[in-house]
Amino acid sequence: MEFKGTKGELKIIGEPYQDETYDPPTEYHGAFEIKNQQGEIFSQVHAYSFWGITFERAEANAKLIAAAPELLEALNGLLKVVGGFQLSTWEEELSDMANKAINKALK
Repeated sequence: MEFKGTKGELKIIGEPYQDETYDPPTEYHGAFEIKNQQGEIFSQVHAYSFWGITFERAEANAKLIAAAPELLEALNGLLKVVGGFQLSTWEEELSDMANKAINKALK
């Protein structure tokens, strides 16, 4: 299976923007922008007080999304390396978990 999504490095650019129009001021809405190498917006991860999603949680989610293509590539590479070796039960379980994660991303 081949990854058909955006290729290349993704980065969180700048600080999250915050929508200042919320009233009362204790409520918030903002987002982290994830951009590709050409500077195009790939995705946004939003923080909403209404849903209990803090900026800290949104930033952690944005970092995971930005790292996903590299994580997928690394995981595929590791599975190719260990593919020819005899694996312990624990290593087999990890290999199965890795394959399930790859299938989740690619199917």
